[in-house]
Amino acid sequence: RRGRPGPPLTIPRATPTEEETMVEIDPECRRMLDAVSGGVVIIDPDFNIRFINRALKALWRLDDAGAVGRKCFDLFQGPLCHEIACPLNRICRGEERISYDEERHCKCGTESTCSVLVSALRDEAGRLTGMMESFPDARSLHKVQSALLDSRERLRKAMGGDRKSVV
Repeated sequence: RRGRPGPPLTIPRATPTEEETMVEIDPECRRMLDAVSGGVVIIDPDFNIRFINRALKALWRLDDAGAVGRKCFDLFQGPLCHEIACPLNRICRGEERISYDEERHCKCGTESTCSVLVSALRDEAGRLTGMMESFPDARSLHKVQSALLDSRERLRKAMGGDRKSVV
């Protein structure tokens, strides 16, 4: 299959004779994922990070050398890591797509509230080959929400603190 692009977002497993039986990502797929404005990380079924796009690298101040090959729970610390409710565990148990919001803490010191979409990646036979976590760029949304809450508080104070008169 090498040299021919596969179906979109399909990650074929390397044969056991290839280096460390790593999951490979087609170069064309890499370019497409790097063009996405939100963060994207590809994780294999053993929770190893196999790809991080440019947007996520910039958001979390990461590079390939410090991230690719590491366990996702070693680099990104979420409240569901090592839990049965971990979205990646749920994907491994058969769910196809999961969406949620959470606080993420990266070992580089960055913290972020983010929306997360986790999707199963399967080969042509339907076997799970990996998972894709995507983090839509919600920074502008969070700024608007924060400004709205600030404005609401200022209005409440201007009206003498009467909560009933502020929606």
